[in-house]
Amino acid sequence: MDLWKRFTNNPAVKMILLSLLVGIMAGLAALLFLYGLEVASTWFQGQLMQVFHPQPTGEQLGLIDGGESLGLGFRHAGIAWLVVLVPALGGLLSGLLCHRWAPEAEGHGIDAVIRAFHNNRGKIPVRVPLIKGLATCFTLGSGGSGGREGPIALIGSGLASWVAERFHLSVRDRRMLILAGAAGGIGAMFRAPLGGAVSAIEVLYQDDVETEALVGAVVSAVTAYSLFLVLSPYLFGFESPVIFAIPEITFQPVHLVFYLLLTFACATLGKLYVSVFHGIKERLFNAVPLNGILKPALGGLCVGLIALMVPQTLGIGMGYVQEALNFDPAATDLGPVIRFCIILILLKILTVSITMGSGGSGGVFGPCMLIGGLTGFTVGLLVYQLQPQFFPNIAPPSISAFVILGMAAFFAGLANAPLGALVMASEMTGGYALLAPLMLVSVLAMIFNRRDSIYHGQVKDKFHSPAHLCDISFEVLSNIKLADVYKPAEVLTVDITSTLAKLRKIISDDRYQFPLVVHNREGKLAGMLSLGTIREAMFDVELNHLVIVHDVMTKIVVAHLHEDLHTVLVKFTEHGYGRLPIVAREEPDKVLGYIAYQEVMDAYQKEIARLKSSE
Repeated sequence: MDLWKRFTNNPAVKMILLSLLVGIMAGLAALLFLYGLEVASTWFQGQLMQVFHPQPTGEQLGLIDGGESLGLGFRHAGIAWLVVLVPALGGLLSGLLCHRWAPEAEGHGIDAVIRAFHNNRGKIPVRVPLIKGLATCFTLGSGGSGGREGPIALIGSGLASWVAERFHLSVRDRRMLILAGAAGGIGAMFRAPLGGAVSAIEVLYQDDVETEALVGAVVSAVTAYSLFLVLSPYLFGFESPVIFAIPEITFQPVHLVFYLLLTFACATLGKLYVSVFHGIKERLFNAVPLNGILKPALGGLCVGLIALMVPQTLGIGMGYVQEALNFDPAATDLGPVIRFCIILILLKILTVSITMGSGGSGGVFGPCMLIGGLTGFTVGLLVYQLQPQFFPNIAPPSISAFVILGMAAFFAGLANAPLGALVMASEMTGGYALLAPLMLVSVLAMIFNRRDSIYHGQVKDKFHSPAHLCDISFEVLSNIKLADVYKPAEVLTVDITSTLAKLRKIISDDRYQFPLVVHNREGKLAGMLSLGTIREAMFDVELNHLVIVHDVMTKIVVAHLHEDLHTVLVKFTEHGYGRLPIVAREEPDKVLGYIAYQEVMDAYQKEIARLKSSE
C-alpha cells in the first residue's frame, strides 16, 4: 500500500498505471465483444438465415461452418422471409435494451464518447458498456449494417469512466482516461495500437488534437493490443497481428496521379454518405411517430428487404475488403464486377444510414473501411480496364494498393481524422510501403470534406469545447458585449399548455433549434423546453394529449443584451443549456433571439486573432 501511495503521488505515474489497468480491461472487453458478435452472427445469419460472408484472413474465427461464403458478385442467398424478418428481430431486441436501460448506447458509439468528453465531464454510466455490447451483438449479428469501432470505443471509455470514479479522479483526468479506454478498445479490436491511440485523440475535433491524452492512450492501446494477441489463439484459434493479408506492394511516384483520382472519388462519395447518413436519421426516423423500441426494428426490416437482392449488405462486411485485396484483375471480365461494386457501395451507404439512423447499435468505421475499400477497388478496376487504350506505357498500381488507400481516404474525409485513418489502414493491412501516398490521400480527403463530418459531436477546436474552459482568458470575454455579437433571428416560443402532439409537429418542422422558450398565458417567460427532458415522453404515443409543456419544462435562464460574454459563459456552464434566449433590460419578456455556446467561442477566437494581429 505504501508503494502504491508512493507511485500515485506522482500524477503522471498514476495516470500511466491507470491507463495500463484500463488497457487490460479494454483488451478483455474486445475479446469478449468479438466473440459475442461472432456467436450472434453464426446463429442469426448462419443458422437461421443461411447467409455466409467471407472473413478477413486475420479473423478466421472458425465458428461459422456449413455454408459457402458470398463473393463479390450478384447472388440470391438465404431463406427469403428470414432474411427480411431476422434483422427486424435484432433491431427490436437492440431497441428494447437501449430504450429501457441505456439510451446513450443507441447509434454509433464514437459520438457518445465525444459528447461525454466535451459536455458530460467524462462521465459514462456504468451500465452503458454492457448494454452497448449486447445491443450491438443483436444489431450486427442479425444482419444490421454497421461496424465495431464505435461500440468498442464506448465500451472501453465506459470502463475507464468507472475506473476514474473508483479512484476519485479529477474531471480533467477522467476525460483523459476515457480517451485511453477508447484507444485500448480500438487498438485491440483492429490490431492497430498506434491507430487506436491517434484516432481517440484526433476524432474529438475538426481542427485540433487532444495531445494531453496521448501518453495514456498509447499505454492503454499497446496493453490492450498485446493482451488481445496473447489470448486470441486460445479463444478464436488465430494469432495474426493484422486483420487483412495483402500481397507485396511497392510505391512508385508516377502512381500518384491515380491516387489523386481515387481521392476525388472518395471525397465526392463521402459528401453523399454524410448527407444520406444524417438525412435519414433527422428527416425520416426522427419524424416517424413510433416508440423508440420499434424504430430499430423498422430499420432492420428495411435492411432485410434490401438484402433480399444484395445479401452482401448484411452485417459488418469486412470480409469483402479481403476479397477485393485478393482480386486478380486479369482473371475475369471486369465490367460486371465494377457494376456490382457500384451497386454494393450505394446500397451499403443506404443500409448503414438506415441501421444507425433508426437507433440500431453499431459503428461507422467498419462500413467506412468497406465502402472506402470498395471505392478504391472500383477505381482500380476502371484504371486497369482503361490502361491499354489511354496509358499503355504505364503499369498501374496493384489493386490492393487502391483498396488500402481508398479505406484511408474515405474515413479521413468523413471523420476529419487523417492521421488516425492512415495509421489504421497501415496497421490493419501491414501496408507500410504505402505510407507516403496514404499521407497524401488522407490529408486531401480531409480538406475536400472539411465541413462534412459523420460525427455530430465534434467541435471545431479546443476553444469550442467546454472541456477547455479553464484555458480561456476570461478578461478577453469580459471586454466583448453580447450586443456586439447578437444577430436578430426568427423566434419561436411555446405555450405552456401545448401538448406533446403539437411539440412533435414543431420537431418535425426542423426549422427551430432547442431549447425553446416557454411562455405562460400572460405572455411572460415561464421556462425552457429541451429535447433531453421530453425525449422519453415523445416516444409514447399514448401521452400525446395527456402531457403538456408545463409538465416537462425546466428553469428559464436568459442572457441580457447588455451583458458581457464572460457573464453569458458562466450561465452556460452553470445551467448546461446549449443556447440561451436573449432579452433586453427594458422588455424582459420579449425574446430577441438566441446565443449559442459555440457563438461565444467563435467571438472569443476572433477577438484573440484580432489582438494578435495588432501586436
